[in-house]
Amino acid sequence: MEGKRLSICLVVRNEEKYLQRCLASIKDIAAEIIVVDTGSTDKTVKIAKQFTDKVYVIRWRDDFSKARNFALDKVSGDWVLFLDGDEELDRQCIPALLAKINHGDAEGYLIKVLNYYETGGRVEISPDVIFRLFRYNRKYRYSGAIHEQICDSILAVNPDAKISIAEDICIIHYGYLKEEIEAKNKAERNTRLLEKAVKKNPNNLLDRFHLGVEHFRVARLDQALEEFLFVLDKVNLQAIYVPKLMRYITKCYYLLGNLQEALRFIDNSWMKNFPDCGDLYYLRGTVCRELGLYTEAYDSFKKSLSVSPQPAYYGNQYCHYKDKIYHWLGELAEYFMDKETALDYYIKTLRENPRAIHSLARIISILRPKDNPEYTMQALNSVFDLSDPVLQVDLGRIFFRERAYPLAVQCCDTAMSLGVESAPIHLIKGLSLLRTKQYVSAIQELNLIPPENDFYSMAQGNLFIHYWLMKKNRKAATCLKNIKAAGTNPALAEVLEILREGRQVGPEDLKNPKESVLPMVNELLENLIESGELDSLENAWACFKRLFDRRPARLLGDLFFKYERYDKAELEYRQLMEEDSADPQVLYRLGKSCWAQNNLAEAEKHLYKALQTGCNSPQVNWELARLYQDMAIKILEEGLQKYPENTEMLKLQQKIKDNLIEVQPCTLYHCYPCV
Repeated sequence: MEGKRLSICLVVRNEEKYLQRCLASIKDIAAEIIVVDTGSTDKTVKIAKQFTDKVYVIRWRDDFSKARNFALDKVSGDWVLFLDGDEELDRQCIPALLAKINHGDAEGYLIKVLNYYETGGRVEISPDVIFRLFRYNRKYRYSGAIHEQICDSILAVNPDAKISIAEDICIIHYGYLKEEIEAKNKAERNTRLLEKAVKKNPNNLLDRFHLGVEHFRVARLDQALEEFLFVLDKVNLQAIYVPKLMRYITKCYYLLGNLQEALRFIDNSWMKNFPDCGDLYYLRGTVCRELGLYTEAYDSFKKSLSVSPQPAYYGNQYCHYKDKIYHWLGELAEYFMDKETALDYYIKTLRENPRAIHSLARIISILRPKDNPEYTMQALNSVFDLSDPVLQVDLGRIFFRERAYPLAVQCCDTAMSLGVESAPIHLIKGLSLLRTKQYVSAIQELNLIPPENDFYSMAQGNLFIHYWLMKKNRKAATCLKNIKAAGTNPALAEVLEILREGRQVGPEDLKNPKESVLPMVNELLENLIESGELDSLENAWACFKRLFDRRPARLLGDLFFKYERYDKAELEYRQLMEEDSADPQVLYRLGKSCWAQNNLAEAEKHLYKALQTGCNSPQVNWELARLYQDMAIKILEEGLQKYPENTEMLKLQQKIKDNLIEVQPCTLYHCYPCV
């Protein structure tokens, strides 16, 4: 290497997984590589010796500074770069690094680090800056047992030293991946060392900040918040970690359920000091959304997408989740009855993250595939490449949930024609065929699921119900025998056996816990309601009603509503009204049930009361306005029967009909029905 000599130092322990990658990334620019091992029991030392002869094994003394200072004592170069064994240097930044050490005027640099971590089952990246690159001076020494620092030492030796930020130099850090944290027990180790350091020096704000971070990582939120607030009260707001401190405080309030305090803190502290921070607006949107402040949530999410490029030391995470932001904006647009904008945001979500199935599900729901199957497929094909067989399976699931059963079957067939065959496909197709009364094909499809598969009991359970309804008792008994033999769902087996025998049972009669039996009973009731087998429903209810403290009118009402038995839904909701006349959701669904039966006066009474008691959302206002249009048309129709020669009345009726407000059919709400 020409020019200034760069010494690269590592303090490592049990880093065999990443160390070779780390050392390979720096071997061509390092004048020397110094590796200090603190007691590895894996192949770390062996790997290190493949790259350097300066490998030292020392005793670990619960002090990272001592280990780093040991490495500094071995340095012979002009500049020092410290890396961890689970990091690597981004090779694209090597020219910038060489320029800094050969021509830069700073004494040291905070360089960019990209932290890889896991959230929601996928890997995300969070940028930060950290002081790792500095000129060598034997007087510069690290201090602090953990999250060790050297800047104070540099400034003490050289008060005029210039410390700069070099975001064009980047290291990649894998140590925050869940498997690494668990494997190395980092949280427990770090907490122990930091508590020891804080006890020794209670006013070291940086140590207390990092202690709060460790508490936060293991969900000790009250302790984390206590440390963070202590630091905030005393810290210089120019300190480089303050933007991260603000985010952690907000997250603590949010996760502790103190949403109002989270919003106050964002508005009064965070926004006042860092108004350009992208995470601020993401978290503000999240908090406002949960508080029902949907306009503010919408504006905040949009702002998080439009902030200018952020300094790395802000450590932003959430404003980079564009797929999540677009999805929330889509749901909020739906809430505000703007379907076109909602669709646009959901499409943007899928372009950012093709596996964002929740956004695809919302697109399909808006398209109403049960009523518009051809248009739905035409619209999807115009925007997406549907040739992926895995996507076809996802579409099958979504269409099944939307009760668009022919489309679900079509997607399953397409997936199988593309070479994908699995138990979920056979289950979706088989259940869809059952729902459309194609019984022979359904039975064949469900019987393709092997006994060792997790979906086997579900398939056999549905076949049992089919045979039970058809009074084919021997075949039903065979299905029950199959479920028992599989042994994967004893609660389902017990429920079906009780049903077959027609026994009336209470909690004391159950072999399985009541909490595992009731979900099976609820699924049974839904299956029977969807099938339209109301006599069989009453027989089943007689078997299990003693398991309930009282009639589950809300469950039954919602199921009748979902499957368009509005007369039955009305009866259940009216029973609920006798128990609690102020529940806005019950009022809303009762009103919609009356409307579906053309009982407009009753519908208006209940919908208006729902609006007054909590369902004050754009959709309810919108629907109520449409209801008044229907009422006006009906009144005018009655008037025209009495006065058929009244042309003005006829014109007014036609004008209303020509300008009817579009409303969705009777469905349970998806987006924020009640505020």
